[in-house]
Amino acid sequence: MELFATTRKTLEEDGWLPGSFDVQEGHGEAEKIKISAVHFVENVLDFNPDATEQIDLRDKHLSSVEHLGGKARNASLKLIRQIRDHFPVIEKQLDGRSWLSSNVNAVEALAQELDPYLNQFRDDGLPGFLDRFRFIRTPARRFYSRFDARKNAAVELVVSLEKISDVFEKDIELFKAQIRNLSEVCHGIGKNVFLGRLIRKGLQKTLEKDLFNEDPRREFIEKEQIPRLKNRLANLRLQLDLNRAYLTSLTVILVNTEILYKALSTLGENLVSAFNLGAGMAGDRIGGAVQLIDGPCEHDMPRTLESLSASFKRVSGGALAIRGFMKDSLEAFRESTDGLCQLQQDVDESFQAAKVADLSTTSKDGEGL
Repeated sequence: MELFATTRKTLEEDGWLPGSFDVQEGHGEAEKIKISAVHFVENVLDFNPDATEQIDLRDKHLSSVEHLGGKARNASLKLIRQIRDHFPVIEKQLDGRSWLSSNVNAVEALAQELDPYLNQFRDDGLPGFLDRFRFIRTPARRFYSRFDARKNAAVELVVSLEKISDVFEKDIELFKAQIRNLSEVCHGIGKNVFLGRLIRKGLQKTLEKDLFNEDPRREFIEKEQIPRLKNRLANLRLQLDLNRAYLTSLTVILVNTEILYKALSTLGENLVSAFNLGAGMAGDRIGGAVQLIDGPCEHDMPRTLESLSASFKRVSGGALAIRGFMKDSLEAFRESTDGLCQLQQDVDESFQAAKVADLSTTSKDGEGL
């Protein structure tokens, strides 16, 4: 069994990195956003900054720009918090001292204990009927008696692997939901960035063609609206970059968890199959019924020592591959999440700096446009 961990570089080479989430021109969604942008510019032009009675309207216009994409920004913060809360769990699961690791080690040890060739057991040519007498400790009886003695240990390991697989199955569904939800939020930010660009373009066009130099609206648009809009768009793009970085990490985690989940399922099936083959051979050789474990049984496999050894070597090889994959997967996880904390801090500071700079408005951060 060969297992290869997915890394951020792997995703990049395979073209799996998240897209830009830009709204495409000509798309039906783009046309609706264009209408909203036109309405926004028209509302600004209907506003007279010199009118005392319209002071509240001034704050409303500025607030709309400052809070552009606010709903998507708040949703991003909530989702990222949930994602980060699960990171220590992922790291603990892949650690060499984890419950998973100890079970994989135990499976490998049991497979080596029951592999006839690793225990120098060969068919010694003694008359087979001697193996059926309990008081005669023939090599065959000593070896095959292990299957009856280790039955409970094998069952416990199979049950443990199933429990671990159940945990990973739930994690896989969680990661898929987080990727889906964060992608939807990224689409929301992309729409707001597209809207902001259209508004900025509309306002600049108005400055160039529709307003005289002495028009009071010119100064308001030129010195208050557009600077705030440019700053907000820059911050939203930073938030989008951060979200995309988390999407990349989640994809690395998801793919590797799926690989590990399938490998554990295969390991459990191979252990059951190998043990049941040996239990059947034990019944044939030393008599009595060695109970089988519920699960796959290789009825078509020849009951030979060579087949039995090959079965347990598959189990040992699977355990070895999983142990190596856990190490590689942990490294891929750490590499994909490296720098996320600093990037998040930079984004938060950028939004906070913009908020401090815009103290002229009194409204709190809302849902935006």
